[in-house]
Amino acid sequence: MSFESLWTAAVRHRRVSRSLSGLVASVYRDLLDRSPNLKADLEALLAFLASQHGRTDANCCAVDRFFAQAEEAWRDLPPPLREVFADISATLHDAIYAPQVAASFDSLPEQLLERVRAIGAEG
Repeated sequence: MSFESLWTAAVRHRRVSRSLSGLVASVYRDLLDRSPNLKADLEALLAFLASQHGRTDANCCAVDRFFAQAEEAWRDLPPPLREVFADISATLHDAIYAPQVAASFDSLPEQLLERVRAIGAEG
């Protein structure tokens, strides 16, 4: 599927931050190309979501929904990265209104960011 169709379906009526689309597009392009920039671009996305400006329900829900729809692009990644994407697309949407749920799955933006930073070059 194209980025635009996935993004439109993920955002729907949500008022997401303007910069979010570019961050998600970079990660999606990296997934499709199996780019060595994937980890760095994923870190940038998660750092934004963990920031005061980026940590909104709309942003977290849109990213969760986007990567849930894009599972085909990440499901064959090595386990550490695949597990991060699985948690992004499963419980990131709970980060704002049910943070205890997201935290129990290590799926708060800052927890996901820590997990990505801990992945070595082999991941």
